[in-house]
Amino acid sequence: ARVSQEFKESLTHTVEIEDSPIEAVDALLAYMYGDTEPESSAALKLLLLADKYQIQTLVKLCQSVLVKNLSSTSACTILPHADMIPYCGRLRDACVEFLSRHLQHHCDSKEFKQLMENRPNLASKIVLGV
Repeated sequence: ARVSQEFKESLTHTVEIEDSPIEAVDALLAYMYGDTEPESSAALKLLLLADKYQIQTLVKLCQSVLVKNLSSTSACTILPHADMIPYCGRLRDACVEFLSRHLQHHCDSKEFKQLMENRPNLASKIVLGV
């Protein structure tokens, strides 16, 4: 896509993405120019960036990577983000299911306690297995 002459980017020939970590931007460029699957360590940050720029194919790919690599810690971290993105229902449901099945292993973890404190509606879904 061409950048319109009205935008600063057309004059400077640069695009600044200030609100995303460099590893997410690098992964975004690797995907866009090389169709590279994201590393699991950068998948959440990349998911948020893909959502911001509405790159649906990358959102789906990041969801798959995240679902494949769920752990108690990652599920607690991912779930609030997945719940905020309307088309991440599959990821949200996978996190809830994973945490419900492994509740006894993480109910005392710092991450789960933060989830309960910050997002009690999600924590109740986990406890109820909904």
